[in-house]
Amino acid sequence: MPFPSRSLITLPALTAVALAGALVPSSAAAESYNLGERTLTPGMSGRDVKQLQTWLVRLGLPVARDGDFGPATEAAVRRYEREEKLPEDAAVDRDQAREMRREARPRRRVISYASRTLKRGRTGTDVRALQRLLIDHGVRVSPDGDYGPATLKAVRRLERRKKLRVDGKVTRTEARTIRRSAPVPEVTGKATPEIQPQPAASTFAPGSRVFPIRGKWKFGGEGAHFHDRGGAHRGEDIFAECGVPLAAAEGGKVVFEDTDSRAGHYVVIRGAESGEDHVYMHLRRAVTLKKGDTVATGERFGEVGRTGNASACHLHFEIWTKPGWYRGGEPRDPMPDLKAWKAAG
Repeated sequence: MPFPSRSLITLPALTAVALAGALVPSSAAAESYNLGERTLTPGMSGRDVKQLQTWLVRLGLPVARDGDFGPATEAAVRRYEREEKLPEDAAVDRDQAREMRREARPRRRVISYASRTLKRGRTGTDVRALQRLLIDHGVRVSPDGDYGPATLKAVRRLERRKKLRVDGKVTRTEARTIRRSAPVPEVTGKATPEIQPQPAASTFAPGSRVFPIRGKWKFGGEGAHFHDRGGAHRGEDIFAECGVPLAAAEGGKVVFEDTDSRAGHYVVIRGAESGEDHVYMHLRRAVTLKKGDTVATGERFGEVGRTGNASACHLHFEIWTKPGWYRGGEPRDPMPDLKAWKAAG
């Protein structure tokens, strides 16, 4: 998930998508900073954040250059920190900003992923993006932006696994297939603390929940369950036709909604009774709900889709313990809850 625009990922991730926040300075104050003049953390915005995003793109970590330090930017920063063996805290201080600038200087061509055929001898940010996707697929390689012998061997290994033509050449079509089928990498590290409003007092009877898909559905097979894919899968995949309505399993408040390259259209609803976060990914369309909106148990808010990194129509559903999704909570297996909600009708 990947991931992303803002994002999991999560998904993913997402993907993989990571979400953390900080108190946001006024836009006027934020615009006066250049990269390195202050420590950047998730939730901030301004000219320096946009500069950071430019360096991330040059490092082969594509993010939207919108000046907002959202989930996609956080996931990219954390991945950079993890690869460089730095503290994975998504906090970009002066020293880290200086090192990122040094590494991001155009030693490698800035080329969009899946815009050309990749083969041995190529260099660029698209090669680095491919190498990161290989890592997400569980194939070891160094994300250095050089398509050398090690990358060639890794590509051939993945081609055999995916039953693609084993020639070590990644065409644009194959590059898109590799990206679509990549599991959302697990995002580790503690999220930056944020002052959160308390959930509204419960207005729901104890145990009142509903199954989130309001139509025909089925659980996925291998790779679709909690902790599958080497632990990177943080939820349950429930398959249904695109367009089948989705309902809030538990009423509460929307704490996040966005669109990401891996999670697709997604929304996070914090249960008023449980205080846990329910995450709904790959929605058919962006929801009309906004952060802070209240949703009732069983209220329909979207439809099953296949947006983001999805090869079929399905809902990727996660449950996170208090204090919430990438706010210090932990994902837990949603299957027992889903089965109980289904049995309750």
